[in-house]
Amino acid sequence: MQELAAESGIDSRTVAQWLYRIDNGEGLAGVDVLVLDEANLTDDRARAALYQAGRASGTKIVEIGDPKQLRSVGCGSMFGYIHAALEGPTLVENRRQRSEDERAALAAYRAGRYSEALSSYAVGGQVVATHTSDEGVAAMVAAWMHAAKGAPDAHTRADGLLMLAKTNEQVTRINEAVQAVREAEGQLGDGRTFALPGGRQVTFRVGDQAILRRNDRTAQAVQGEGVLNGYRAIVTGVEEAGVRSSGTSPAMHRDRRRTPRCAPRSTSPTPGCSSATP
Repeated sequence: MQELAAESGIDSRTVAQWLYRIDNGEGLAGVDVLVLDEANLTDDRARAALYQAGRASGTKIVEIGDPKQLRSVGCGSMFGYIHAALEGPTLVENRRQRSEDERAALAAYRAGRYSEALSSYAVGGQVVATHTSDEGVAAMVAAWMHAAKGAPDAHTRADGLLMLAKTNEQVTRINEAVQAVREAEGQLGDGRTFALPGGRQVTFRVGDQAILRRNDRTAQAVQGEGVLNGYRAIVTGVEEAGVRSSGTSPAMHRDRRRTPRCAPRSTSPTPGCSSATP
């Protein structure tokens, strides 16, 4: 959200924040145009509430998204049907992928020609297939460690390298594998294991990469910006009360790093910045 606001110059809020405002009386008063980005991720109950509030305040709602990408977690997503019914405009020029081969592969994938797309990626060395999941984890960890050696600093490494996994169990395996290798190579400092709800445990070491999984707006009144879900950080200290870290938000400049102290349950060790968390 912060990155969207920084790039577009538009004051941005989550859908949940807009719904809270609607439920507590303000509605969409004073909002001439509401741009709903990644609209396919908005469930239809939330969409209906936004439409009703927009009708009451005279707010124009502009939805931008891709019906072929992820759908909402909640009930349905009418975005594609609304776009078709209104004969909405469609972007036809791909500017994100600079390589013509990348554009062709992506077009094939969107058209349902998955074998063609994956074959194109494989020819370019962008797909690595293994016989077992253990081999896959080993290959991912090796590739991450190799690429991480070229990063000029820890924050650049955290911003530029990403490993994704389908389940929390797979994420845990990848995180623990990277953490073990980095510890063996002397890249990590002192650590501590914390107990989590449900009998789970989590271990943090100085030098670990982490991703914050909760919002904490207590610092917003003092520093002007809270610590939000999704911020990335490097662990700089581990104490009995929690973890100290030097972190950056997706839209934060290098000279605006801060050092929040986080409770263990609000932070997840992500040596590879995995997409899911324990």
